[in-house]
Amino acid sequence: MNKIRVLHMVSTLSNGSGVMGFIMNAYRNIDRNKIQFDFIYFDNEERSITYIDEILKLGGKVNYITKPNNLRNINEFKNELSEILKKENYKIIHLHEVYLNKFVNDEAKKVVGAKVIAHSHATKYSDNKIKAIRNKILCFNLKKNVDIFFACSKAAGKFLYGKKAFYDNRVFVINNAIEIDKFKYNENIRNKVRKELNLEEKFVIGNIGRFAKQKNHKFLIDIFYEVKKKKENAFLLLIGEGDLRESIERKLEKLNLRNSVLFLSSRKDVNEILQGMDVFVLPSLYEGLPVSVIEAQTSGLPCIISNKVTDEVNIIDCKFLSITNAKVWCKYILKSEDHLRVDTNESITKAGYDIKYEALRIQNIYEKLYAGRDI
Repeated sequence: MNKIRVLHMVSTLSNGSGVMGFIMNAYRNIDRNKIQFDFIYFDNEERSITYIDEILKLGGKVNYITKPNNLRNINEFKNELSEILKKENYKIIHLHEVYLNKFVNDEAKKVVGAKVIAHSHATKYSDNKIKAIRNKILCFNLKKNVDIFFACSKAAGKFLYGKKAFYDNRVFVINNAIEIDKFKYNENIRNKVRKELNLEEKFVIGNIGRFAKQKNHKFLIDIFYEVKKKKENAFLLLIGEGDLRESIERKLEKLNLRNSVLFLSSRKDVNEILQGMDVFVLPSLYEGLPVSVIEAQTSGLPCIISNKVTDEVNIIDCKFLSITNAKVWCKYILKSEDHLRVDTNESITKAGYDIKYEALRIQNIYEKLYAGRDI
């Protein structure tokens, strides 16, 4: 059988993107003698560390395309997409920017007769009210414009496709699986990281996520303010990039906390940085299924997260809290200090988050879709 080239359409190739993190985990573990991933993206990458070099090394192709943000650009976008589809004769398009379903499906069917997979990664259309309205309108006929429905969680599937499609078994929940052996707790790595980052005597509260409204960093700082009043050696470790970082830094300065916080940009060694933390905290306003919480649990960390996050993420006794009272979060963070780190790999695998097995499942779906067989 010829190698199947799957075209992934994403906004960004940044390694700070949770969506790209999931795709790359699958890419590294799928049988690339049978399946190859190529990419279309349209966001400026100048300030970000990207996966471009790794994609090329793994045999993939990368295409930058006009961002479809107005009527004129939509036509440019469709013309450029048409040329890319014709050049490679793609038969499967994996669409992660689901609001583009109509435009992508029109070109896919007209130019190469490709099948389109929509993949829901969230339980909200956008942080931005105008974009949320736009995206909701553009997704109105999504179920008619795509061939297969993927979602990172039941919650994300029900949100985008509706409960009926979900209960009719039309939605495939694809777990945000990871390379679990890389995240297994290792005390030697923990000691190395804490020494390198000068955290040896600190109680380290960790968070991973881009600086955007969704991730609720302002409330996280309120929580840390309460913790710091009760625990002098508390330290906050923030990994990520984003437009709201400066406003978060200003808030820290105002609260006289700046010297107790370390900002790290998007990293390729998150698996090691997690070892150096003592507790993982995620007070998000909404999520599809945050891979960072899966990674943190695999590292043996206690996880305290927003009750706006689907409980599907709960594998090793996460604590879910309302995002209303920072003092309550403080109480549970301090309680976690006595948590014993243990090997959680067996539990993570049983829950379906080992990418070795999930990649095989994804590959099987691609192969059946390509061959026109029932999935």
